[in-house]
Amino acid sequence: MDNKDCKKAQWDTLALNLIKKRYLADSNNVDVEKWLVSVAKHITKNYLNTLEKEYWIKEYTELFLNRTFFPTTATLVNCLSDQGSLAGCMVLPLAETLSDIINESIPQILSMLRYGVGIGIDLSHLTPRLGRDEIAGRAFPGAVEILFSIVQCADGLMNYAGLKRAAFMASLSVYHPDIFTFIRCKTEKNMRAVNISIAVDKEFNQALNSNDYVSAYWINNNKKTYLTPNDLQEMQYRAFQRTVEPPDLKLIENNKVYSEAANQIVGLVCNNKIMFNPNTLLQIAAKNAHKCGDPGIINLEAINQFNPTGDLGDPIGIKSLGTGEIRVTTPCGEQPLLPYEVCHLGSIALPRFIQNNSFQFDSLKKTVPTIVQLMDDIIDVGDNGLEQANIVSKSNRKIGIGIMGLADVLAELMIPYNSDKALKFTRDIMKIIQSESLKASEQLAEVRGSFPNWQNSKFAKSGQKPRRHATLTTIAPTGHISTLAGCSTSIEPYFLIEYQREAAGLHIERTNILDKKLAAMGYSLEQWIKDTQNTDKNFYFDGTLKYLSDIPISKPNLSADIKEIKKVFLTAHEISPLEHLNMVKAIQNIVDNGVSKTINLPNESSVNEVYEIFLKSLQYNLKGITVYRDNSKQEQALTKKSVSVESDCNC
Repeated sequence: MDNKDCKKAQWDTLALNLIKKRYLADSNNVDVEKWLVSVAKHITKNYLNTLEKEYWIKEYTELFLNRTFFPTTATLVNCLSDQGSLAGCMVLPLAETLSDIINESIPQILSMLRYGVGIGIDLSHLTPRLGRDEIAGRAFPGAVEILFSIVQCADGLMNYAGLKRAAFMASLSVYHPDIFTFIRCKTEKNMRAVNISIAVDKEFNQALNSNDYVSAYWINNNKKTYLTPNDLQEMQYRAFQRTVEPPDLKLIENNKVYSEAANQIVGLVCNNKIMFNPNTLLQIAAKNAHKCGDPGIINLEAINQFNPTGDLGDPIGIKSLGTGEIRVTTPCGEQPLLPYEVCHLGSIALPRFIQNNSFQFDSLKKTVPTIVQLMDDIIDVGDNGLEQANIVSKSNRKIGIGIMGLADVLAELMIPYNSDKALKFTRDIMKIIQSESLKASEQLAEVRGSFPNWQNSKFAKSGQKPRRHATLTTIAPTGHISTLAGCSTSIEPYFLIEYQREAAGLHIERTNILDKKLAAMGYSLEQWIKDTQNTDKNFYFDGTLKYLSDIPISKPNLSADIKEIKKVFLTAHEISPLEHLNMVKAIQNIVDNGVSKTINLPNESSVNEVYEIFLKSLQYNLKGITVYRDNSKQEQALTKKSVSVESDCNC
């Protein structure tokens, strides 16, 4: 790669402040170059040839110093201490018995969280609340109580002793008896550190489309157990014995199934089985997502279509690690993973490739192979802290290269985010990253060998050329690293033209590209606001350009240019839910892993709008979806600058 092809970037105050607080907190001086050289040296520590090592140290350091590419925060911090995983997220399996959860699962979770690793956990195999416990005469706590206990234990500890706050994703199958209490758990309990998703599959989608019912069940010890009316009676008795709340589900009105959590009828009894109405379940999920942003949806059918090692090996034992069905994602939905699996993530700052008002696609092509080798080196020097995680990391060698700064680049090129041109532009970029990553992975496989699970992977079975990595691309949220890169986050549109953001402290962010565009016209946002106020005394700048004057008093000749600016600099709530979804749909099939993208909704959006988004995401067969209605939480990461907030996501 020739980094001279990339536009040089200066380090801004926001980035330097973040480095001082988050990345070099133990250092008296912020020496950016020394820090990034140290990271590059650590990543290349396994190189035996001195000249080769020096070459790659220089290449990687230039990537960082030019702010062209950054791996995840865990890599940038843990490289310096030489302890803790270099992967930002992983999936950890929960044991099936309460004893094993207490003695094995929770210590593993706390150990990984301490070094800044976000955790995905699937709860679908757990015995429902008030089911039979392993110890006679006791009741099993169920999915929600176990999740709550884990999150409460971790959240307080990580506030003081973790690299960052604890971050979880928890999923539960739509067939699980605890599903309705799970759907509303974040409105009932203090669990800000966790995002939750309901897991749907092909059977559920078919029942949804045909207005059929689905059976309630859970799978424990590889055995499917259907929920029956007799089970509900036994649960009622255990609740009485233990003096705890009665079961969520009960039978009323000629065998109709009523949920206390949902406060409505949710199903019926058929052939002595409890059956759920999938349409009702999705509506209840939409109602709660409208209220607090959770739950999201994980589409297991779509995810496992792209699972490269999905049908391999014995389902029990160490040999099966790194194979099988994916059941959950990492905390922000960007990475569907198998138990004990990690994926090393990093993102390319697209604004570095803008020159003379043109995007340099050839320059991007030249950069990708260096990034692939960098990520491959990170896998080799990383220690995930658990033997199982190290085995899976080396067996599948998953990497996830993504992008950030899309909104900035579209604005620079005067392309509206919600246009067909923007969708095509984004697809073209991801096609290049995907294809060039594949070429680089194939070349590395020739030198370093393919990933060990290659022989039984879907790639080998379809006669493809061996590659070094099971996956190559991911669209992650890029919270902190986009601040390092000085660009907009991931593939998101601008939240507002000017807003408050929580990223290792509260600060004001502004769309500097707008300032540059207006300055070239001999104008400014401040003057635009004044001009609008002169014609409308009640005008209040809400962070968008929507209500600013189309014909500025001081510069009436700019009317046409101003109207074009307003078309381009749209903010998140000016873009329709369908247009948000279309961005995900446009690139999902080009991306190996997940696409983390929030469907932003204005505060006045209805429950039915959320429900329609959920339906549309399933029709599109998207891997996952998250909605967020503005100010539906007391705390949110981005707000108008008059409001003080704290982030609810640590991705």
